[in-house]
Amino acid sequence: MKGLPVPIDARDFHEGLKQRFVEIDDMYFTAEQAAEYDEKKTKSPNFVQFSLIVTNESDAIEWIKERLRKQAQKYQDIMPDFRIATQSLRKGDTLPELQDILNESFIQEAVGKWRTPHPNEAKERI
Repeated sequence: MKGLPVPIDARDFHEGLKQRFVEIDDMYFTAEQAAEYDEKKTKSPNFVQFSLIVTNESDAIEWIKERLRKQAQKYQDIMPDFRIATQSLRKGDTLPELQDILNESFIQEAVGKWRTPHPNEAKERI
């Protein structure tokens, strides 16, 4: 932002995370933190993974990313839950159509399913 060079690109950064840390529930931990997280998660019967409430386009993209991380899905599989997730929009607020968000930020496979782009694909989409 201030004209300073960035010594690493996003793909290398994400590869470094996976090499150095333990990934659980799409979060990265040291081995000690991972053990503590697992222990607390096991002891909490009401544990619920964070579910993003969609109030703007950025939230919508994160919501879709979270959903597609698990498995690629077709538009018609995503849409019903997307409508529910966007119910908290205030009157007058607008959000791009789901199809537009998918076209701009995600990859459609030959079978019509959408998936999250890999880090090098994401860089190309910018």
